[in-house]
Amino acid sequence: MSLRKIIISCISVISGVAMAQQSPLYSSYASSELSINPSFSGIYDYIPVQLVHRTQWSGMDESPSTTTLSAHTAIDDNNGVGLVFQSDEYGLIEQSFTTLSYAYRTPVGLDYNMAFGLGVKLGQLTFRNSEAQTHMGYDPVFNGQDQSSFNVDFNFGWSIFSDDLLAGFSIDNLIESDLKLSNEDVKSNAIEREYKVFGHYYLELRNLYDFALEPAMLVRFTEKGQFQTDVNVNLVYQDFVYAGLMYRLQDAVGMNVGFRGRKFSFGYVYEYGTSDLSDYNSGSHEFFVGINLEKTRSSQNNRWYDRHKTGDWSEGSGIFVR
Repeated sequence: MSLRKIIISCISVISGVAMAQQSPLYSSYASSELSINPSFSGIYDYIPVQLVHRTQWSGMDESPSTTTLSAHTAIDDNNGVGLVFQSDEYGLIEQSFTTLSYAYRTPVGLDYNMAFGLGVKLGQLTFRNSEAQTHMGYDPVFNGQDQSSFNVDFNFGWSIFSDDLLAGFSIDNLIESDLKLSNEDVKSNAIEREYKVFGHYYLELRNLYDFALEPAMLVRFTEKGQFQTDVNVNLVYQDFVYAGLMYRLQDAVGMNVGFRGRKFSFGYVYEYGTSDLSDYNSGSHEFFVGINLEKTRSSQNNRWYDRHKTGDWSEGSGIFVR
């Protein structure tokens, strides 16, 4: 362990000039929606369990690594609940979040539904001070004792969805809770409020039978003017296999492939950086795995991806069946 580890920690934070790394970064937001908006709790007529693992800046020591695990379910026609766990490590810094969410859904006309959601977010930030080596002897800043901070915050979300559209707006870190390291209140390290706008659309290509386009977008911004924009476009065949391109403004370009079955889904994203850091790494890798647990009762307000219900899938019992 050396000073390089400290530098990597700083670079990880500075790399978010567009968006601070206090909000974990990943590209599979169109496959794991609950982690960006609590109002998406219970929008399916099954229980999705979704895992995303991201290794950022491959080839750099102590580069960021992010894992997100989520699950949610409808309770009845109007209510849903969800759980998200996120772990983010970069250099000497570790942070984890556990979010419990609740959503209320209601029909809007014949084809659309609207939902409101609230999440309680429990966070833990740790600075592994004991692993820092300064090469300058004793340094009072790096005193050899790990420092950690626990905080409680809230998320709010609104969304509208149909068979083909899923869109929403959310606010993360509503109360901007302060971080307390070594029992001292550090106001300058308060968790910053973050706004997110998300859209995901299914466009059937009528002139190309069995094919469709799925564009998705996620915009994140803060009150200080920091922002980040992700755009993703996939070509989908028979609602089963897909391949596409992604672009993160002033940061990365990449490609993604995968499939989504009735019970099991898998996806992979490769990104190549377009910032100055691209000279020091070989890109970022991200894996998505989803398992859909059957429910005994369907909710009438779960219309998103309604075309994927049993009648639209080929018969069979295997996990890879459409």
